[in-house]
Amino acid sequence: MKRNKLVVLSLGLWTLVICIFIGKNVFNDVKKVKNIKPSSNVIEENFTINSSVGDFSENAKKDEESEENDKVAYKVNKQKEDSIQKENENKEEENTNKVESNDLKEIKIVSEKYGTVVYDEITYEIKNGVKTKKSVKRLVDNSNYNASLTDLKKEALDMAYKNREICNEVLLYTNKYREEVGRTSLVLDDNLSLIANIRALELAYYNDFSHTRPDGSNVTKLASDLKIKYNAMGENIAYGYQNSEKVTIGWRNSKGHYENMINSNYNKIGIGLINFNGNIYWVQIFSD
Repeated sequence: MKRNKLVVLSLGLWTLVICIFIGKNVFNDVKKVKNIKPSSNVIEENFTINSSVGDFSENAKKDEESEENDKVAYKVNKQKEDSIQKENENKEEENTNKVESNDLKEIKIVSEKYGTVVYDEITYEIKNGVKTKKSVKRLVDNSNYNASLTDLKKEALDMAYKNREICNEVLLYTNKYREEVGRTSLVLDDNLSLIANIRALELAYYNDFSHTRPDGSNVTKLASDLKIKYNAMGENIAYGYQNSEKVTIGWRNSKGHYENMINSNYNKIGIGLINFNGNIYWVQIFSD
């Protein structure tokens, strides 16, 4: 019995010692916790350094200041370069004007039709009171082009009659190419020739070498406006060739144009041409 009491007392003393030891460590830990900076400050510091607006450390500030100074210096130097270049350009222009100050330009209208004006810009050199022709430029102003279909139709009919012989030559060469590949010959058609000559007039007076007509449409719209029926239609255009043989050779050597000439879907052809401002504009219209 006495032995049991001694055991209990011994356990109690050990328990007290353990409690005192644990309590001391807890107290020291609490003191350490009080010395820790609030977590919000850590986050704020990290946020400032790593924020998307940049690094605000001392070195970073110096780098930014250096970069900004470089930009300013570049801008100043660029302005100086631009200023010097502009000054040199002005001097060159002044010198050019001084050289050409004795020149005289004169405009001479060559022709005016359908609102299109063909004119020569003539430059004369004035030296010691004597005027000498220096250069001549042939120019075309189509900004006021205003041809109506009625106007073009009338002239196109006259052209078709006037150029009948040349058109027959073009027909002959074209049918020769068709014969080489076993195609039937095309027949010269008056309605298609009317279209072809209207298109030649448009090419010349509108001064725009294109399959797009002055009103933005194409040749099929012209056929519809003239009440000419078709199931298939094609157009070849050219300018600068001086005769029927050369123009057909030119078309022959161009894949797309050649395919039109030998297309088995076509059995009729219209041919038109006009000599305008020193160039001949040629047109072929194909249909079934």
